[in-house]
Amino acid sequence: YSVALINLAPTISSVSDSDGSITPFNITPGIPNAITINIIDSDGDPLTYNAITDSDFNGLATISNTGNVFTIIPLSEDSATTQSGTITFTADDGINIASSSVQIFNLYFWAYDLEGATVTYSQESSAADIGSRNWGYYFRSDGLKLYNKNDNGPEIVYQFSLSTPWDISTITYDNKSMDVRDGGDESKCIFFKPDGTVLFSGGPSGIASYNLPTPWDISTGSRPANSFVAHGAAAALWSIFFKPDGTKLYASCITDDLYQWTLSTPWDITTIGSPIILPITGSNVGQGLFFSPDGKKFWVTVPGNTGFTNINQYTMSTAWDISTASDDNIFVDIYALTADAGVGATAQLRSIFFGGNKFFCADTANDLHEFNISYV
Repeated sequence: YSVALINLAPTISSVSDSDGSITPFNITPGIPNAITINIIDSDGDPLTYNAITDSDFNGLATISNTGNVFTIIPLSEDSATTQSGTITFTADDGINIASSSVQIFNLYFWAYDLEGATVTYSQESSAADIGSRNWGYYFRSDGLKLYNKNDNGPEIVYQFSLSTPWDISTITYDNKSMDVRDGGDESKCIFFKPDGTVLFSGGPSGIASYNLPTPWDISTGSRPANSFVAHGAAAALWSIFFKPDGTKLYASCITDDLYQWTLSTPWDITTIGSPIILPITGSNVGQGLFFSPDGKKFWVTVPGNTGFTNINQYTMSTAWDISTASDDNIFVDIYALTADAGVGATAQLRSIFFGGNKFFCADTANDLHEFNISYV
């Protein structure tokens, strides 16, 4: 008889952070991130863990580990030279090496707490005014792509480029667009999966998803079968927002409520469960809705004392759980800021978006406004 000894290779089953989120990971300066590598190894051999970083990652964070837990420490805005990089994690049993898929890390340089902040008006642009009644705007995380959709006639999403990140004076139209009303439901808002491969559209009765074979290129988009689901909200949605790992969906509703759904399969809108509902005082609330990358704050547009729109800030004691939200009693008076700048303002804001130490608002006159956030 001959006996052969077989050493079974380990397998990396998952890579996640402390919140259970998976790639892409959004990180911010000053906040260490613990990344856990989970292994299946039937042999139980001692394992050595390693991280293979690309050159871009080395310009945005440092990395160390104790066993299968890696600590990612983002560099400061002054020190970082890149804003996106990748890591491939490995586990070695001395004979076999298991490798993870490529893990993406995006570094956010932006302010998102309005407490103690100074907000100043920067500029306006009508360069993205292709169709009338531009309801929904969305920026790519690097600030180099912008998308909006009109709400008058055909529901069209338009694609733009910015030659300077987060500078709306550098917007140019890419001559690319996509019809998002083929599901038979009027579209009022849009959101992208962080890797740019899926576009989501929300309307009066449901939410649809569109696959983009070429990431971030909406001219390649199409809606697969069974990709429309009734959202169950009391009325039409103003805005939609996803948790970065795709396990939670948020929406503001014309009834002045905020909704939160859990998706049992990340990014699969057909798996949404029953909603959590948070009433917000006011009328026409939530035409703009945005969450911070750590899921601890969100902002909604609400009517101000002048009848024009304010942006109000809320804090959640449990990240990504709107049932734990409380009003910070901190707001930005958009009308006053635009009036002081001599550009005027319309009564309602259609969307808000934070990025690059700035936030952006679109109004009913189809203009996009840029505001700077700074701290003393």
